[in-house]
Amino acid sequence: MLSRHYVKIPLLHVHKGHLVGSQAGAKHLLDKCIVTKIHDLVERNIDNVTHVQGMLAEYVELDLFRDAPSEQKPHRDNQRFYPKKKDVENHIFRAKQAQKYCKNDQESLQRKVDDWKCRSPQTMFYYRASTVAGNSERDIDLTTAQSRKHNCPLLFVHQEPLQMRLLSRYGGELVFMDGVHNTTKYSLPLYFIYVKTNVGLKVVAEFVIQNDCQELISEAIRVVKSWNPAWNPSFWVTGFSKVEISAIEEQFPEATVYISDFHLLKEWQRWMQTSKNNLEIREQDDLLAFLNSARNSKTEDLLSSTVVEFQESALYKDKANVQKFVGGWLSCALRWAQAVRHPTADTIINMNDGIKEQTREFSYWYLPWTLDRSVYGIAVMLVESFIPDSYRSYVEMNTNLCQHVQEANPLAPPYLHHRPPSFVKHCLKAQFRAEREYKDPAHVVCVDFHQGEFKVRSSSTYNDFHRVQFEVPCCSCELWQLTRFPCEHFHAIFMFVEHWSFACLPAHYRNSPFISIDTEVDSSFLDHFAIYQQIASALIDHDYVTPGQAATDKGPSSNHANILYSLREQIQDRIVSMAKSLHHINDVDILQSVLTTMEELCSCCEKASTSQNADLCPPVKKLRLATCDDNSTELNKSTHTGESPTKSSSNLQTGANRDNQCPAMAPAATAHLQTVTEHVTQHLGPRNDSTTKVPKLIC
Repeated sequence: MLSRHYVKIPLLHVHKGHLVGSQAGAKHLLDKCIVTKIHDLVERNIDNVTHVQGMLAEYVELDLFRDAPSEQKPHRDNQRFYPKKKDVENHIFRAKQAQKYCKNDQESLQRKVDDWKCRSPQTMFYYRASTVAGNSERDIDLTTAQSRKHNCPLLFVHQEPLQMRLLSRYGGELVFMDGVHNTTKYSLPLYFIYVKTNVGLKVVAEFVIQNDCQELISEAIRVVKSWNPAWNPSFWVTGFSKVEISAIEEQFPEATVYISDFHLLKEWQRWMQTSKNNLEIREQDDLLAFLNSARNSKTEDLLSSTVVEFQESALYKDKANVQKFVGGWLSCALRWAQAVRHPTADTIINMNDGIKEQTREFSYWYLPWTLDRSVYGIAVMLVESFIPDSYRSYVEMNTNLCQHVQEANPLAPPYLHHRPPSFVKHCLKAQFRAEREYKDPAHVVCVDFHQGEFKVRSSSTYNDFHRVQFEVPCCSCELWQLTRFPCEHFHAIFMFVEHWSFACLPAHYRNSPFISIDTEVDSSFLDHFAIYQQIASALIDHDYVTPGQAATDKGPSSNHANILYSLREQIQDRIVSMAKSLHHINDVDILQSVLTTMEELCSCCEKASTSQNADLCPPVKKLRLATCDDNSTELNKSTHTGESPTKSSSNLQTGANRDNQCPAMAPAATAHLQTVTEHVTQHLGPRNDSTTKVPKLIC
């Protein structure tokens, strides 16, 4: 039995009130494949709107319509496949909401913590939901007075096993703590506990509390202390907060708490710039100059004379508010004046007070891209993004600073091998100054040869001498007091006094973790974070039937696109690492061999590019290698302009753009290129990543 179907299609002029033809693409809803892809990326913890938009474009071009004719490929203005940023942001938010276990924010976090504990039993979590909350997320107000008075306020504490290792290695003497406010829509305070490592400050624990009070901060520190029984630091550095200082002293009665220089200067400027204090610009400058002079006083006598001199000024005598302000700060000078600081704590604070940089990194790189500002969203961002990235940088910087890389340069002394770049750079500069300033052995006077006590003539004042002791070790110069690194006076002794060298310094100083490379850590430590975070560049394979494919075709596999993307990234990394290693090679034959091999590589790439995609080749641009100074300059530009460093145009190149700039090569050419590249790498030595800062030798 035959059936007949009738289809009635209206004519073009009948369509009114909406766009038709190619212009209708601007009003299309997102394709289901695009929506599914957004959800997959969010599940992989990729929630940056710009990054997701770029990966969607790459997905459309390399997966959905890779084999489709050009006339069937969607245009860039087709919002069905190329959504706007606002649409991407909305779908990312929906994907994040779909990941929650329920509408109640605290209940979702409780279930998420239980899930984390099941997947990683070694990770330490402590979560207590506030008992004052509504039935839905909209009804929760964790900052109300009723909630503050409740016996069970909210508390979330987290520490990874790798963070516990850093705390045990570096946190036995001094620990930093800093709070970040207004991170969630409830204005819940977020606190980080840092330690100074050989490559900068690193987070070793973090906690979220319901409100700033001594009881909650003390409870959170007590939880971290229970996870680390042997942890008993002698010094703490925190912000200008009485509740923070009281909470620390409650848990560590024998510890001394100092106020960080960053928060100190910030608090001074805030008070002086307040209009009700009625201070002119000149008066503000005079008051700030006095406070800085008092803070930097090296001795108590110098501090007392500075205070007496300021008390005789007209600014102090004429303004009662200035007298009260200065008197209040002088009453707690033990927490901020260098004259009464412990020498060890003073050294670490002066050299490595990087709280400002850590706060800036969190505020610019992570917080702006977090669409979900609830307690659940902030906790997920911390556990699955911020903490793994922080430890990954520590692992990469220590593994890249291997000993044979340092030994590759014959100008570096043996005692600088296997040392952090900051220490190497400082010692090389001190050695250069010693060789320039001290030409006569008479500049070094031996006081006690067996005890290692010497006097070295001052380079600035001819008649003054600096006292150097190896047993402590110490030097009376200002540079040593600031850094505790060997100064030019130590290097003068190394040059002129036999049997007294860097090896004669105490073992506890030479083996200090702050001036040594962490040899026990390697990339295998990062496998722990694989539970939380997948590789961001990986694409999910889906078999979709697209308009550019036949009905019997199940869609192209994304393996081909992934292989191309991976190979191009590896080749580009190898080229950069080889170029950075060239200055270590002093053999003409090896350099000539490298040049010949590179010419073969260029010829191979040109042939493969011409034979396949000659019409797609863009004009060749010269490769400019970014140095450490370039990276810091770009970061400073982004932070001073108020933008995130991730918004740099160079960092926002999507994989699709890179693929268009580097056409695909034949498999044989690709294999040959890999083989030759590995051959060149053998001549150039081990790979030196772009994150490794190789010290510049001074000669």
